[in-house]
Amino acid sequence: MIMRKLLSLPPNAVTDYSLLNSRDRKEWFSTSDPRDKRLGSGSGTTWLLEECYRDENSGVNFNEWLSAEKRILIHAGGQSRRLPAYAVTGKISLPVPVFRWARGQRLSQDLLSLQLPLYEKIMQQSPASLHTLVVSGDVYIHTDKPLQEIPEADVVCYGLWVDASLASRHGVFAARRNTPGNWIACFRNLH
Repeated sequence: MIMRKLLSLPPNAVTDYSLLNSRDRKEWFSTSDPRDKRLGSGSGTTWLLEECYRDENSGVNFNEWLSAEKRILIHAGGQSRRLPAYAVTGKISLPVPVFRWARGQRLSQDLLSLQLPLYEKIMQQSPASLHTLVVSGDVYIHTDKPLQEIPEADVVCYGLWVDASLASRHGVFAARRNTPGNWIACFRNLH
């Protein structure tokens, strides 16, 4: 079964993304936020799903379509103020050098090719009722540890324990000190 990947890219990167990156349109869908509006993460997620639904024109209602297959939504259409050279292609296309002494890498690798195996693994290990993974396309997450069991829940959030100075420009989960693994006290987007 194909696991769809939906990309939110900068406007100029959308038209020829599948062709330029050798991506099958049956597996990959890309769009951008509307040109006249800048959507936040929640609205951007909704927009990406709605645009893919319209593009597929499957004839089923939205809820049936949403639960029919697993999807990975990758937000990679930001303004790239810190990396202006990638404002046109999106940070997800950022080339990443080969890591010394690492296996399974290639000279043409980019951020997406390094992150996608982790995203696919999360979706493969998730309960059948979880159909959508929403991720940021401008981070590199590397772990040697196995994934924890993914619970049956309406929303499951993954996060990394990092110093507050590193998290200051990203969404931040704040956990209660007495139950750090069970409850999120709040979520803040600090920029």
